[in-house]
Amino acid sequence: MNISQLPALVPGGLRVQTVYRASTDDWKIEQDGCTFHVGRIGGNIYDVVFHDDCTWTCSCPDFQYRRQPCKHLVALWLRGPVTVIDRDGGKHIVPQSILSTQQGGDMFTTNQQRPASAQPVAQQSASAQPVA
Repeated sequence: MNISQLPALVPGGLRVQTVYRASTDDWKIEQDGCTFHVGRIGGNIYDVVFHDDCTWTCSCPDFQYRRQPCKHLVALWLRGPVTVIDRDGGKHIVPQSILSTQQGGDMFTTNQQRPASAQPVAQQSASAQPVA
């Protein structure tokens, strides 16, 4: 995903400093199912989790306090194995791996049925509401 795509996917927008830090630092991202361990190289590692309702959360203090996308979420969305899909009248950022699981098959359209607008990306919103 490229940075210019993020504003349309994240209601309420993103803080400039969050996008800057997520796009400039060196990041380590490891996936364990729908949980991603994300952190700057040499820094703390936090758990970024994708939930069944197409929301994301992060265990970092910034997300826990603000309930808005943090640099860990944005770094994952920019670099990680994620895809944008259409669901329930909105666009959502989801892990690519979930599209090939039984759970993902129940939640989302299959790869063959996925609209052409679903592009591989790296991203999504960590708020309690689905990304529009």
